[in-house]
Amino acid sequence: MRSRFAVALTALLLPALAGPPAAAAASDVEGPNILVRVEPSTKDRFVALRDSGWDVIHIHGNTFDILVDDAQLAELLASGDRVTIEDDDVYANLREIKARRGTLIGNYTTYAEMAARMQDRASTYPSICSVQSIGTSHEGRDIWAMKISDNVGTDEGEPGVLYMGTYHARELIAVEIPLALADSLLMNYGSDARYTDWVNEREIWFIPIVNVDGHVYVENNDTNWRKNRRNNGGGSFGVDINRNHDWQWGHDNNGSSGTPSSLTYRGPSPASEPEVQAIQNFVNAHSNLRFSISYHSYGDLWLWGPGYKPGLSPDQDLFGEYGAQATAANGYLPGNPAVGAIYITNGDVNDWLYNSPSHPRIYGMTPEVGSAFYPPESQIPSLVAENIEPAWIALDNADRPERLAPPGQPTLSAIPDSPNGDALVQWSAPTTADTLPVEYELVMKEGATVTTDGFESAGSAIFTNGWTRSTARKFAGS
Repeated sequence: MRSRFAVALTALLLPALAGPPAAAAASDVEGPNILVRVEPSTKDRFVALRDSGWDVIHIHGNTFDILVDDAQLAELLASGDRVTIEDDDVYANLREIKARRGTLIGNYTTYAEMAARMQDRASTYPSICSVQSIGTSHEGRDIWAMKISDNVGTDEGEPGVLYMGTYHARELIAVEIPLALADSLLMNYGSDARYTDWVNEREIWFIPIVNVDGHVYVENNDTNWRKNRRNNGGGSFGVDINRNHDWQWGHDNNGSSGTPSSLTYRGPSPASEPEVQAIQNFVNAHSNLRFSISYHSYGDLWLWGPGYKPGLSPDQDLFGEYGAQATAANGYLPGNPAVGAIYITNGDVNDWLYNSPSHPRIYGMTPEVGSAFYPPESQIPSLVAENIEPAWIALDNADRPERLAPPGQPTLSAIPDSPNGDALVQWSAPTTADTLPVEYELVMKEGATVTTDGFESAGSAIFTNGWTRSTARKFAGS
């Protein structure tokens, strides 16, 4: 049964949220299974929810999507927050799959199936496809990477693009998209000019499962597992490997956690995890990479950095144009924490790709695919399809990513004074930008006035918007 209803209570505000629930006994589905949307009643409640250690899926402005158990739901309903139950059993689909197929993840691809499929493609298309292990996990599993390019055995230094999936183990659709992208390239090579040109002129990499141990644990033990399988001691397992990269690692406790039991535990030190080390070593060894797309679920979002703080990237225009083109195709919401599209994260792969001095700048992005961790198997084809064309934008622009940015600003000459009110405006257009202007719009404004407001009284023209004046410093007067 699934339900959606809203509950608003005005009971006394609880002083604090309880910590994360104790680990359940091993089962097919462990942990919270009720998806709720919560609008905190106060700023203190917002902070308490954000820092609770609960399974916060998304933060949309002032609302949270959280997976909770019965006890946590009862606490929320008594808190005074507005609570909407979006789904009273997010795992019902998986239970149905197991009952029907005898497997936890049904038609979703297992680690073993992924490895076999990649090896099969390398055997079938040996002139343009190769497979290699880029490292091993805590439990000794290979992290497999596939390369597609003409002259596949040679590093030609052609512009490179990296497609990754499954940093978080339970995000099953994230495996399917890189595999489908690879198949599209291989099967259309030689018959479709666009695909043929990409393979001939690019070096294209696919790592469908980064968190290999976590994914296998999802297959066999717990479909709600998110982290890797590091033994933290004290009965706690796992590091969120998308909080473990060594750029802005541990910047604060909002974008990651230092508590081993937390779902966003960042690990004991920067890049402590073998999976993260494998990705960083691989990227650092391939200086021709220009774009990376790391698939996650869920939220129907197209994201870029910075993730560790609410700010805009120096290349916001480039990311914004990519996001606009990508989401025109699939209807996702583009953005980053600065525009409220997603919550703060630190130590994530996109910030590391863009900022780390260990390699040339790489434009990393994250699609949050679909509207559930475990969409019905029947939705796999449509979720894959809506992410194909957005992925190809990277291949189109890998040779010159800057062409996604808007035209450069013109150089404006000094405007001479004119006694009759006319103005002679002269400028020179940029000639070296990747995107050149074709026309300009000239707007002349008149009647400008300058007002000085010292903010000395409550009657000031300055709108405070919730802030208050202070006498700690003065502009003038007393």
